[in-house]
Amino acid sequence: MLRSISIGMSIGEVICIAEKNNGWTIQHINENSGVGLHATLLIPVGSPLGFNDPIIGEQSIRLHLGTYRNIVRVHVGAFLAFDENSELIEIFIRKERDLP
Repeated sequence: MLRSISIGMSIGEVICIAEKNNGWTIQHINENSGVGLHATLLIPVGSPLGFNDPIIGEQSIRLHLGTYRNIVRVHVGAFLAFDENSELIEIFIRKERDLP
């Protein structure tokens, strides 16, 4: 993913790259909010740690990058934060494991 998308790209460029990659799925585009810490660190919304979490950026995209199996199934996703000029400023990668 980091070979295709880099800091400074516009939100339109990122969407175009994501749509052309058969293995990726755009799960959500938020033009009104950046990326919250609870989303990237799996802190439950409403918990003392996640209630007033910082928001990074002014817009965001959530991508599903793929799934692999390592005893349990692992889903790999990315949260991309964009500034007020719709330019990419931060990328967060998150892995989620299915519980048996």
